Amino acid sequence: MKKILALLIIFISVCSVKSQQADYYSYTLRNDTPLRAKIFYNSLINIGVNNDINVDSMLYGSIVKNANRIYRGNIKANSSVSWLLSPLITIIDNKNDADVVISGTYLLEKNNNITEKVMYETSSKYVSQIPYFEVESVNEVNLVAIINYQYVNNTVVDTIVINFDSKRGPRTKQKSLAKLVSNCEKELGNKLYYKFDFIKRTVHNYKFTKVKVKDKSLKEEYKSAKNFLKDGHIVKLGSFYKKAYEESGSKEAAYCLGICYELAGNYPKALEYYKQMPDFHTKTRMKNSMKLYNYLSEMGVKLQVENF
Repeated sequence: MKKILALLIIFISVCSVKSQQADYYSYTLRNDTPLRAKIFYNSLINIGVNNDINVDSMLYGSIVKNANRIYRGNIKANSSVSWLLSPLITIIDNKNDADVVISGTYLLEKNNNITEKVMYETSSKYVSQIPYFEVESVNEVNLVAIINYQYVNNTVVDTIVINFDSKRGPRTKQKSLAKLVSNCEKELGNKLYYKFDFIKRTVHNYKFTKVKVKDKSLKEEYKSAKNFLKDGHIVKLGSFYKKAYEESGSKEAAYCLGICYELAGNYPKALEYYKQMPDFHTKTRMKNSMKLYNYLSEMGVKLQVENF
């Protein structure tokens, strides 16, 4: 009877914090970008006579879009990791303070090539071939954009080449030059988008493990904290799990604290706590996230991370 009573006392004194879960984006590096944190932009020069596609305007527009881009962290809640709450790049007016100076040229050519070809036909195998002329018409559009990204130590030259053509044939309707120019403009837009879209977002379901705490006040605090995750209040949730970890020192509390640091964008701190409860999928995800974190640091982004 005494043993049963003792077990009941232990059970009552140790409160179990139930697990919770929610969908958030995890962030990784999709590809390198020629952009840097502070950009000085020189207008691209059109060295041709055709101005059907304003490459300068399209390039500048893509950069401006990224200079105003804000990433969301939760599928439903309007929250994000701390260093994504503000744009990662800015366009500045002082060339000397820039991390990269962008300049370049572009050339758009439109051609309608008409050539005559000599063809031969015969009415039978006993009659010599009869020559005739056939006219071949080809509409062609070529775009070449040479973009210079001048950094402090070196210059990277990026060449974008786009070609479209259309032949007139017996079973093929020839596309007009205007249509080919339109196709060329769409292709350029796609190339610029994927060139500067260097952060990949992946939906991930973050699951917190159960954490046992002895302090009843922490369980009372959890009554409020249980909605922090779905509402996007990561700092408040992290502060709670930090108290739980300091009180219990358990690997489960460390793992939950690691999730909070990851969702807040403090990947180095997240790794520190994740190590106490290793998980293959977590290690793989964090390895890729750290590549992005280190890359942003290298390109001049000041990563203001949360530390609760």
